[in-house]
Amino acid sequence: MFEIADSSGMRLHLTDYHLEMARLLVAEEKEGNHRLPLQADVGATGGRPLQYHIAEAERLINETGYHRRDKELAELKASV
Repeated sequence: MFEIADSSGMRLHLTDYHLEMARLLVAEEKEGNHRLPLQADVGATGGRPLQYHIAEAERLINETGYHRRDKELAELKASV
């Protein structure tokens, strides 16, 4: 999904991707799981860190005005 949304300019979908990746990382951290990087999540050794996904989601929300995701972003920030 990342490659399609990123290359085609679907920034709202890209925002949702970052929010979902952050939720996944939070859930896996709570479970004590160490994930392997996903194909679409490569670019840094071991995949992108949680803070990267939160920061990217916040940047995209502010740039696009996609504020219906503000609550989700606040919940993720509070969980860190």
